[in-house]
Amino acid sequence: SRVLYKRRRALHNNVRYAPNGVDLEWVQDSIRAGVGPRELGGIPGPRVVHVGTLGGAFDFGCAEYLARRFRSCSFLFIGRAPVMTPSLRALKNVYLLGTRRREEVIGFLQTADACLCLRKNNEHTYAMNPLKVWEYLAAGKPVLTTLNAELEHLPGVVFMGATHEQIGDLLEGALQGVSQHRIQRGMEIARRLSWRRLARRVSGFLQETVGAKQP
Repeated sequence: SRVLYKRRRALHNNVRYAPNGVDLEWVQDSIRAGVGPRELGGIPGPRVVHVGTLGGAFDFGCAEYLARRFRSCSFLFIGRAPVMTPSLRALKNVYLLGTRRREEVIGFLQTADACLCLRKNNEHTYAMNPLKVWEYLAAGKPVLTTLNAELEHLPGVVFMGATHEQIGDLLEGALQGVSQHRIQRGMEIARRLSWRRLARRVSGFLQETVGAKQP
């Protein structure tokens, strides 16, 4: 993450930044296949999707706030849920779908009207590099997130809020429509962060370092 990079850069002059990436080929192939999970037919839109573990870092309060504020929307949570609040589980517009195959995840994303990355606001989560965001952008979806240092340089791409109310206002705007220019910018960022490109970048770093040490 950028936060970790800055901290380590202060300790050593040969520290390079390499963020998380996205399996772009998997996203593109899954979109072309167009396979949607069967249960989507029983889940009304608009659909707001969150992918990832619902654990200690997840902001359950924000998720519940959004689900209560937007009762006409369906909130789909895909991933393990080792921690769960009964009040969120009880909401009729909340769908806890558990762990899914990778191709199924893209099927859910394809039908999403917006995607969420909700983390508690603390030093640890602020410094995280959220892989799910790059997958959301690669799928061409609006992204709403809590505060995160990795995403602060993308104000024209990612919707970021500091409070539950701010994120709710941003979701309201996203559901009314997002410009195609914004979507295309997000997809271009995801292309630049493909694992293939990042692997070449890291390989270049290593070659520079090894070459500099050779007599």
